Amino acid sequence: MMLPAIDPARLRAAREDAGLSRELVAVELGKSYHTITAYETGQVGPPGHVLIALAARYGVTVESLCRNQTPAGAQ
Repeated sequence: MMLPAIDPARLRAAREDAGLSRELVAVELGKSYHTITAYETGQVGPPGHVLIALAARYGVTVESLCRNQTPAGAQ
């Protein structure tokens, strides 16, 4: 199974909309600050289990973090 392409800008926006810092997210997920930064800048994509955890923590769907996807309710 292939994971969808993550949109780094949407990933960062979801974190910011949730009012969370990269440092806090890194600690909560047991990752480094640099790893969270790499996800948000598109240097590397998060593994599936991390993507699911990020979406849950940010209160969004995995689909809303993907490229070429329109979040539910968006026009």
